[in-house]
Amino acid sequence: MEIDIPKDEDERESFLASYAVYLANQKARALGLPRYYLKDGYLVEERNGKIKKLKRITKDDLYE
Repeated sequence: MEIDIPKDEDERESFLASYAVYLANQKARALGLPRYYLKDGYLVEERNGKIKKLKRITKDDLYE
């Protein structure tokens, strides 16, 4: 698989950071490890394609 890395330094830095996150997510998914993220105001755990809402997160919770 060949990827096109942008020539502009700022674009390249942003692209490589997002690509690293993408690869980490793919590895976690392949190993069956859980992924945690915010979705629709909830802290969510995703494991093996199954999504589980863990806790409702509000703006106040983020700033504590």
